[in-house]
Amino acid sequence: MINTTEDTTRDLVVDGDNKGHISNEMKSDIQAAKGARTKRAIILNCITTGLDPNGGGDCEADEIVDLGLLPVDFTDDFRIVRVGTRYQSLRQPAKAIPPGIEALTGITSATVEGREIDFDHVSLLVEGADWIVAHDAKFNRRFAERLHPTAFTAKPWACSWMELDWPDRGRAYQINPLGCFRENPRALDDCYALLERLMQPLGKSKVPALGDLIERAQKLTVRLWAFGAPFEKNGLLKARNYRWNSGSNGMPRAWFMDVSESTGEAEIAFLRASIFGSGWIPRRSLLTAYDRFSDRV
Repeated sequence: MINTTEDTTRDLVVDGDNKGHISNEMKSDIQAAKGARTKRAIILNCITTGLDPNGGGDCEADEIVDLGLLPVDFTDDFRIVRVGTRYQSLRQPAKAIPPGIEALTGITSATVEGREIDFDHVSLLVEGADWIVAHDAKFNRRFAERLHPTAFTAKPWACSWMELDWPDRGRAYQINPLGCFRENPRALDDCYALLERLMQPLGKSKVPALGDLIERAQKLTVRLWAFGAPFEKNGLLKARNYRWNSGSNGMPRAWFMDVSESTGEAEIAFLRASIFGSGWIPRRSLLTAYDRFSDRV
């Protein structure tokens, strides 16, 4: 039988009862919709035993040990007008939590013993969402889809780290750098930290960051594969922010980069001039919010 004691008595909260997670500034910004049409996004964050949800070879797959889901409703002009019933649950993985992860998160094997995620509840919550938002979607989406593919693969995802123009993207990776809500933040705490960022304009933008994020996520992107690149060119590709795919996910074992449609031809010109030669024929894939950041592309 699923252990839902924590979820029902502490982590499932009626709309508006956010137990101090929402600051006074956030409360003043969350306005009544007054009949306006709204859409729903779920802010998702997970804490895991490591970085690899797939495993392979002698390495076991890492697993989620803490899942946080925070539904928010927003209007056509991207004002967040309602914070819905949140969900958070610990989960016991198949293997013990590594000591380094225990030290980093404060979540121990004893903490998660006997805990399970209520997949029926998660399915119901996600079913009503128009978007899933995660601060590092490349990390969170791969783990979420492996945990519960029927719920998470059918939804479009947006990545607030990679799809927003942060002044300093490196610093922006840590969405809750001070552990604003507790010394060892749980998965849901970082959802609230991200919510606060998404409600405010970023840089010179005139709209909440959520609007810029959704607008960017809706656009097509192109994945360029530098398949067969000479070994001596690895440093050049890495310096240009290409990433390496090991092939364990069924995709090519090669360097790749995701670019916008408008910059794709310029990047192909670079690859021909600096890596492959003028006769190289590019291998590319079109990505949308429905598959971007997943292991399926």
